[in-house]
Amino acid sequence: MKTIHPLAKRIRHLGAPLLSLICAAAAAQPGYRASLPVVPADGYYAIDLPKEVRGGTLPDMRDVRVRDGQGIEIAYQPRRDVVSRSGREWMPIPMEVISLPRRTELIITPDSLPISSFVLRAKNADLHQKEAVLMGSDDKRHWYGVRGRFSLDALGRSEDTETLFDLSFPLSDYHYYKLSVNDSLSSPYHFIDAGHMKAESYYRQYLLEVPPTRSIRQENAESKESEIRLIFPQHYPLCRLDFYVSAPRYYQRRLTVEADGYTNSVWLSNEGGHPQSVPLALRADTIDLSIYNGDDRPLGIDSIKAYIHKMYLVAELKKDERYTITYGDPQAEAPRYDLTFVSQLPDSLPHIAAGHIEQLPKAVVTVTPGWLVFLKKYGIWIVIVLVIAQLLNMVRRMLKA
Repeated sequence: MKTIHPLAKRIRHLGAPLLSLICAAAAAQPGYRASLPVVPADGYYAIDLPKEVRGGTLPDMRDVRVRDGQGIEIAYQPRRDVVSRSGREWMPIPMEVISLPRRTELIITPDSLPISSFVLRAKNADLHQKEAVLMGSDDKRHWYGVRGRFSLDALGRSEDTETLFDLSFPLSDYHYYKLSVNDSLSSPYHFIDAGHMKAESYYRQYLLEVPPTRSIRQENAESKESEIRLIFPQHYPLCRLDFYVSAPRYYQRRLTVEADGYTNSVWLSNEGGHPQSVPLALRADTIDLSIYNGDDRPLGIDSIKAYIHKMYLVAELKKDERYTITYGDPQAEAPRYDLTFVSQLPDSLPHIAAGHIEQLPKAVVTVTPGWLVFLKKYGIWIVIVLVIAQLLNMVRRMLKA
């Protein structure tokens, strides 16, 4: 049998634990990857995020990355899918212009609606201040005073060659109004039409329904409550619950919502058969609902629907390039992009949807202790010193022999 030198034994015993420490690994949290369809042209796109992606990202979405086929990050901006519009809209009122010697008469017909003002549009002109009288009638034959002599003052000239006159008067509901404008001191105005400015404001927020995988309901006779538990497949950032109640016809019940440390109480009440919407601001995969019934019979709830905000990412994509979205890393930090392109975006963007979601394999991360780093740096010298010491020891023994 071959004898193993004592030095070799020592080196082997020392190297085995070192090798095991070098190869030690720790598994990171699993991540996910979603594919994007190939776009037909270069440009900016709105990338719609399905509910599966929203349920797998961190609450602030700092873990989301968009990458091209070479794995290079692409700058993006997350947005909530809303439509918002505000402004003032011109609503015309039928008007007839009658030109008479030394005056102009305007017959305005607002369909007997109660009004207290209207606006006249006319071509820009630099004329002397004109006097006017406003009268009302229901038959166009008998006219009654609405506003006595007043100055017809322009609101100012606009850049589109027109000016506006705003007339205010006591609330009236005549079918016809006649404005008589005195033209004795200057040429008549060129009136275009009459109407009023309607303030317009529109806001719509798009939502995604996230159906629960399981719903459990039981009646607690002791506390007089209906207890409902909704279980979802992922931790969704829930923003609303809709209750569809079929009976009784009239009701008002206290609802308590609990989930992951979140507690809130609101009232459920009848609103003419419409679903009862309850706003939420929580992230959870399980929600507990308690409806206090008192001595009334429990509510006949046909269904409960849950919703999250619809989100999309704005990014510049290249034609025929393959892109993916990765997410799900709890250690990720928020990306810092130079989003100078945001001010150049058009009002409307083409939408594409992320799909083909797959779970990525667990990444292996090598953990190297500080003392092992020291050994890697100076280990060769330690081995040389040990070899020399062993040789010296062998020489010493030989000399004694």
